[in-house]
Amino acid sequence: MSGYVIRPHDQMIETEVVRLSLLSPRQLEVVYQVLEGKSSRNIADALQISKRTVDYHIANIYRKLKARNRVELFRSALGAGLIVVKLE
Repeated sequence: MSGYVIRPHDQMIETEVVRLSLLSPRQLEVVYQVLEGKSSRNIADALQISKRTVDYHIANIYRKLKARNRVELFRSALGAGLIVVKLE
C-alpha cells in the first residue's frame, strides 16, 4: 500500500485549518512538541519555559481547537494537514 495518504473530508480540513489559525506562534510551537510525543516537562525544557506555562498553553490550545486531550489535538492536526500519514 505504498504511497497512500489519509485525507479527511475537505470540510473537516477547512474547519481544522480555521481553528489552527486561532493559535499564537508560541501555541503552535507547543502543538508541534506535543505531536512529537513530548511530555509537558520535556516541552518546558525544550522551549525554556516553566511546565506551568506549557500546561497553560495546552489548556488554551484545547479550548481553541475544541479538543479534550492530546488524541483529539492529534486528530485536529491531522485534519488540518499538519500531519500526513503514509501507509506502506
